Amino acid sequence: MSLSFAANSLTLVNWGFSAGDIATLAGAGRAAVTWVTNNFKDRGLLEFMKVDAEDLIPRKGIIDLVALHSRWDVRMTLLQNGERLVIEGHSRPVVENMNTFSWLMTIVTGAMDATLQMNSIKQAMSSFLTALFEEHVDELDYLQRELPHHIQGWISAAVVRNIRSKARTIWHGLLDRKLTLPGDIPKEDVPEIVRFLIWLVGAKKQKECKRFETASSDVFAFAIILKSIGLDVIDTIEETKDEVDCMESRLVVIFTPGAIATGSTVDEEAQRVLSHQRKRSGMRIPLQCMEECVSIWPGTADQNNQRRLLFKDGLAASKTLSITAYQDSRIEGRPTTMYILLDETHPGVGRTDSAVYRIVSGCFPIPTPGLIEAISEILRQNPDLCDRGGSGIFRQLEQNPESLSKVQVFVLGYYYGMLRKFLDDSKLSTPEAYGSWKWFDTRLLSWLRMVLSDHCSTIKHSTSITTIHSKGKLFMQEGILKLLGLLFVGAEEDQLTGLEKSTIGIHGKISVVTNSLLGSINFNDSATHFCLLDTDPTTIPSNARGIISSGVQDSSIRKPLMLSDDCLQDIDKVDRKRIGENFTSHIEPDWENDVQQCQVVFRYKGRLVSRVAPITLEEVWTTTTKECPRMPQEPASAKVYVAKMETLVNNCPQPNFGSVEFDPNQPSILIPTQNLTKARTFLSAHYCRTGYFRVKLVDPWPEIGWDPKRSGQDDSDLPIILYSDYILNDVLRTGKFIILA
Repeated sequence: MSLSFAANSLTLVNWGFSAGDIATLAGAGRAAVTWVTNNFKDRGLLEFMKVDAEDLIPRKGIIDLVALHSRWDVRMTLLQNGERLVIEGHSRPVVENMNTFSWLMTIVTGAMDATLQMNSIKQAMSSFLTALFEEHVDELDYLQRELPHHIQGWISAAVVRNIRSKARTIWHGLLDRKLTLPGDIPKEDVPEIVRFLIWLVGAKKQKECKRFETASSDVFAFAIILKSIGLDVIDTIEETKDEVDCMESRLVVIFTPGAIATGSTVDEEAQRVLSHQRKRSGMRIPLQCMEECVSIWPGTADQNNQRRLLFKDGLAASKTLSITAYQDSRIEGRPTTMYILLDETHPGVGRTDSAVYRIVSGCFPIPTPGLIEAISEILRQNPDLCDRGGSGIFRQLEQNPESLSKVQVFVLGYYYGMLRKFLDDSKLSTPEAYGSWKWFDTRLLSWLRMVLSDHCSTIKHSTSITTIHSKGKLFMQEGILKLLGLLFVGAEEDQLTGLEKSTIGIHGKISVVTNSLLGSINFNDSATHFCLLDTDPTTIPSNARGIISSGVQDSSIRKPLMLSDDCLQDIDKVDRKRIGENFTSHIEPDWENDVQQCQVVFRYKGRLVSRVAPITLEEVWTTTTKECPRMPQEPASAKVYVAKMETLVNNCPQPNFGSVEFDPNQPSILIPTQNLTKARTFLSAHYCRTGYFRVKLVDPWPEIGWDPKRSGQDDSDLPIILYSDYILNDVLRTGKFIILA
């Protein structure tokens, strides 16, 4: 299978994509349109609507196909093997050109994706295209049914061509000109955006009208973005009409703030401004200096400096919180991933004011003296705030924006500090995230209280971890994903309410996924379990709401592969280095069950090794609760069976415990996997499925005769020791160990 694209005969195959990858990129088997297929799908849509792309847009000259092709088709950013892949054509296009309609929609939706929430994008595009196709009444119902998939394809095309990232950069830069407020354009401005787009294309008999006036700074900023990313025919000005008379040949967008209605009292105007500010969500979070996200709130420079310090205080308060990944006993046939939260300062909590404690206990997972002191200081600045039973303190905060903003900023600092412990942001092209919160946002506090109530609980005394973590909390992975969606991904409310136990990621303004979906588990720090991505979301299957779920694991198990004595080596002479080994992982739909769910496909040198459900990969965290086994000091322990990576294509080396030929004293099996994280992830999951447990041995090297100095071993790539207690006896024999090192 080979899908070719013009320009120097380059193809996806040339770029290192397999047939399975291409099928995923093209949305095969899914109701999805991607950058690979959007040009073709758009042509099909136009054919069904019985209209030519050139005739559809009344105003001519808006799209310069040659200029757009030479500007945006020379550099592509894709996701391959769990990493960003940048493909450049050395000033020459690397993909085929699109038609006029596809380019216009890609540019417009790219600008919208930078400035609007997804629900607003769908609303705006529906109204805009209805006006554009108004003469094709009989086909409009078909258009509306297909539109969500086409929007998905246009955004995909904008992302891989880096149009969206450029649009976001411009949008954020417009803050310096004070043309916009932080956050996304409110949904109330969608009709004005639609009015602007209808004028832009000359629909509804506006072909001869070359000037557009708007009192909305957001719409004016939207026009600036369109001009900057490809619609060069637009001019944007903030001057009087007399100064633009010479621009008759251009399309002119004029910002007229004076058109805003006046006559309100000072108090009414203040309430109107505050109400408008509270409507904006989608806050940008610069990950390298997260406190800056609260330094641009409305207010004086001194107030924003105080907010920045409050945010930092929240970050500092989260530093005493420790997080450990944990898997509960099997529920409904699978382990449930949780996190143990501990704070060593918690025992110092004493009696405190009821209003303070209601906020601390309701908005934070574990109350601490530091949290109580910080909230107490905020409330002391407004003595009128007190607890009046129930949730009275939260209702009072809603009526007191200044105190609410201080509580909110401190809470945000704490959770951004806490959640960074879970996150890998190294794969982002731009180190920034997006919060779904707003200024003066009581809804944010309500969401946090609801997530803690539903997904965070005290460790029960009957569990095996109580004696170690009796003062801790268990936080469900589903709850952590909701927090990540709310604070890092810019997820919308219908997405957050739609998460469930099988959810492994969310597509929002950016995407968050579990590391298991990328075929990579961090064994040294299991709490680093999620990864932020700003690559094309269509490469990762999801449902219509952008919720990513794990597929179903195939129940078949490979037969054990016995190694011959020819594979025996002295353990301290094994060459474990595998530089350049091509063991990769790829994300594909779960073809056999639900194509909106995901499977991880492992390959070695392009050959299929196995398809594994992401939730199965998470089982590699499972560790035995039994006493750590010790390998016997016998001469045989100095020898190991060494398996070659090539054997994994057909089978995994493993003792056949049910065979009469099995000898429990036979040497262990060692599979060299140094620096091969994906191979270690797959093998650990495979052996966990066949009854092995991952354990940590105390000073393992002397016991197995491996000299660390000779082997070059360091702490960054410690071995994974797996053992099976298939045969219950007092002594665990060497032959029951598998070593990944």
